[in-house]
Amino acid sequence: MADESSVFYVGISDAHDVRRGILESQKDVLQNLKRYEEYAKIREMKSLMMKEFSKVISEINLLNSKLKKSLPNAGIRAQPSFIAVKKKTVLKIAKQEKPDKMKSLQKELDDIEGKLGELMER
Repeated sequence: MADESSVFYVGISDAHDVRRGILESQKDVLQNLKRYEEYAKIREMKSLMMKEFSKVISEINLLNSKLKKSLPNAGIRAQPSFIAVKKKTVLKIAKQEKPDKMKSLQKELDDIEGKLGELMER
């Protein structure tokens, strides 16, 4: 073990306030991490939706070109008529959460808030 004469302690004035400040900072950091996780989840959903949108648009363009090929060439434009189109069901994106990360951040946040509550009661 280390020589006991080399061990020393430093006193901290207003230790209660310093501890509260550290806990509040940790709380802010955890809240920001939680917000970032929500933001990342939204970005991922947006990316998936954009890919699905791209597929639908390319399918529409393909069907449009097939329709133009099947129609006869006519110099006269007729009044547009509406054609019933089958609706495709849109794939619902399953909610893909990362419960372990979010739950652990929420647990840490709750622990820090509990410690802050204890410090405030003193």
